[in-house]
Amino acid sequence: MNWQVTYREWLERYRAPGAVAMTESEWQRCPLSAVMLRFLYAYPNGRKRRLFAVACLRRALASIPPNFLPFVEIAEDYAEGRIDADALREAWSCAGWMYDGDEDLLEEGETAPCEFDDTLTEADRRFANAVYRALEAPACYDHPDQWSLNDAAGWAAEGIADAISFLPEKRTWDEVTLWKERAAQADLLREIYGNPFRPIVFDPGWRSPEVMHLAETIYKTGAFERMPSLFGALRTAGCQEGVILAHCHSNHPHVRGCWLLDLILNEHR
Repeated sequence: MNWQVTYREWLERYRAPGAVAMTESEWQRCPLSAVMLRFLYAYPNGRKRRLFAVACLRRALASIPPNFLPFVEIAEDYAEGRIDADALREAWSCAGWMYDGDEDLLEEGETAPCEFDDTLTEADRRFANAVYRALEAPACYDHPDQWSLNDAAGWAAEGIADAISFLPEKRTWDEVTLWKERAAQADLLREIYGNPFRPIVFDPGWRSPEVMHLAETIYKTGAFERMPSLFGALRTAGCQEGVILAHCHSNHPHVRGCWLLDLILNEHR
């Protein structure tokens, strides 16, 4: 398949800087998360953007260098309010040094925050750089306005797609893998944001003890395979909203930041 031809309309937007406009139909079928992220400049939510970056990284945990895996958890911990900005900044500094040690700073008397990892292959460095992007400062997630300059979520997603599709022996990329990963990331954005064009009103009466217990358990433990059980609990609580019930049985992966669980738990909407 010639992806350049198939996705020409999206590539034109992808290459243009700044925010983009989208219709509801385009949001539902867009295969490029970078375009969707720029549409979402109108819906600022640093938590969701960082959780999107983390979800992209989690698709490649087996390939991320072991020394960088703890940083994935730290990025999620910050997004969920479990650590503060100082801890995030320390992790960012350490990940940056591990990825690219700066001998000049040492000669100037600076103290390295951690050891430079000189064992990284070129492929490893691509994954490590994507992890580093997930730890960027809050402003790069809370108020992005230029994908090419300060939208860390866009850089993290593009970086992980690049790393997954990179062919070290040929020093090029597998185009099919690259575009499939970008499409999977677009599905992650739809999982996290739902449909911005049709916001769902959640009836407080549907927050029964069973619904709340299930939603909290699924979210805290990552037991997303229990989403069908949430369907039953919501039906019992009186929910007949088709979009909500259908999402419980969605074939697409559920991740932290899921629009439905956020809606139930009233998290940072």
